[in-house]
Amino acid sequence: MNLRASICYMVLICYAKLAFVTVFHSGVPLAEGLSFVRERFINGLLLYAVKYRSGDYS
Repeated sequence: MNLRASICYMVLICYAKLAFVTVFHSGVPLAEGLSFVRERFINGLLLYAVKYRSGDYS
């Protein structure tokens, strides 16, 4: 695995952890919270894919 992919995975994991913490401290129902986390994770993946395809790696 190259360095760029490793950094991407680390950022996505941190993003998912932040979403979990936000959900559990907000008091929303668990199913709704997990849906939120999944949506955030997918949005992060899509954002990285768009940046990777466009050549903007920052």
